[in-house]
Amino acid sequence: MFARKISMLGACAAAMLASTAALAQISDDVVKIGVLTDMNGPAATPTGQGSVTAAQMAIDDFGGKVLGKPISLIVGDHQLKPDIGGGIARRWYDVDQVDLIVDVPVSAVGLAVQNIANEKKKLFITHSTLAADFHGKFCSPYAMQWVIDTRSLAAGTADAVVKRGGDSWFFITDDYAFGHSLERDASSVVTKNGGKVLGSVRPPLATPDLSSFVLQGMVKALFCQDEPDADDVAGRCLFLRHVLPQRRQGHRHRRAAEGRGKNARKADRGFLLPQRQAPCGQSDGA
Repeated sequence: MFARKISMLGACAAAMLASTAALAQISDDVVKIGVLTDMNGPAATPTGQGSVTAAQMAIDDFGGKVLGKPISLIVGDHQLKPDIGGGIARRWYDVDQVDLIVDVPVSAVGLAVQNIANEKKKLFITHSTLAADFHGKFCSPYAMQWVIDTRSLAAGTADAVVKRGGDSWFFITDDYAFGHSLERDASSVVTKNGGKVLGSVRPPLATPDLSSFVLQGMVKALFCQDEPDADDVAGRCLFLRHVLPQRRQGHRHRRAAEGRGKNARKADRGFLLPQRQAPCGQSDGA
């Protein structure tokens, strides 16, 4: 399936390269394609070596040539860092005479590469990034986003959830371009359909333990209702009776292991159970 997807991208690339301007760019008589991907990080499983293998399969399907020119494949690992990805893309376009860059998982890296492709007037096809900004505010005539995007995800998922009664939202958003884009587009759909966004937190990408962020969402959901009903009151009682004591016990065990002492205990209480909760959308003066 993925190889077929790459083959279709290869057909699109061949059509793009077939223009007179593109022919002039194949100055070294080689069509060079760069797979810029994540080889060892969190995005390596759906992309990584699989993207490299699929690209080579697509080249083989084309007989190893396009427009009568041999196709060469090179690989780069951007390590999920926009500066590294941008540096590789710039070197490929300027020095290695790469004609097309593909893959580039993680929207922050993809946007950095698209910016360079636009600057160099070189081709770029991203099929592992979902931020709608690729064809929105950063749209480029030299780039193609071959994938669903955050706008379609929001319109399909958030719209359906709100209409089925899920009208209160709290976002735990990965802190990079894709997460920001999805939160923005989904929030727009939620509010447009009469729902409420209670808040959001943004843990770093690939944070292994999200329990503290989930707890913040629970606090927001339970204590940010203007007119709580019976279910809200019951939920607050359950939270205060069971969840908080367990949370405090976990903090005590961790503090004992770290030897942090009494001062840390005081600091934690303020986070676990604020004395006063401001109404949604209003500042509490903090």
